[in-house]
Amino acid sequence: MDRTLQRLESMPAAQEQEASSAEGLVRVRIDGQGRVMSIVVSHVWAQSLTTAELGPAILEAYLGAGVSQVEEWNSHLEVAMELPEPQTRPFPTQLQSEVAEFAGGDSVTEVEVLERLLEVWSEVEHELDSTIAEVTAGASRQHEISSFQGEVKVVCSATGSLESLTLSEGWLRRSHPANIGRLVLATITDAQNAALTDFSHTQEVAARGTAELQRLGDPDYLHRRLGIGH
Repeated sequence: MDRTLQRLESMPAAQEQEASSAEGLVRVRIDGQGRVMSIVVSHVWAQSLTTAELGPAILEAYLGAGVSQVEEWNSHLEVAMELPEPQTRPFPTQLQSEVAEFAGGDSVTEVEVLERLLEVWSEVEHELDSTIAEVTAGASRQHEISSFQGEVKVVCSATGSLESLTLSEGWLRRSHPANIGRLVLATITDAQNAALTDFSHTQEVAARGTAELQRLGDPDYLHRRLGIGH
């Protein structure tokens, strides 16, 4: 695992990517984290697309940029995995001293140890279940944002991925292509910001849960809870 992790750490950061819809009438650019940076709608888009087709065309270009990013990542991964196998980094552990401490602990009955161990295990189980439930809910949450007058509606996944885009056909008919691109971009940005802000909370929940599980599994803590002295 450590060797694989070192290879992954050697990979360069994801770069910006740009893609166009099949007709070439929409261009979308994303940054390395998948955030939409720009949307350019051709001045002649209405000659080839209906108002109902423009939203899907923008989504198509967005997905194309995402595919390019995945392809780039996969290419870097192949290079990383072909590198000479790195040396495993030291993994410090006090396992031997901890075993010795358990062996030389104070006298305590087997039943008492098992009862206390069951209490700790129940706490671990509760913490694990609650953390998984909250993280699962956060990771599956969708975020729907609309522009001020409802011309643009955007749905993003928990991680900020654009899932759907709905555009008012009446608004499209009377709007300049540059204004279309600006308002769609602004609404997507709001949706992605909301999603990523919420997802950072989900990551904090996961980190707190992990920290609590580490605390419950700490040898010194277990010594005290189980009544086994150092």
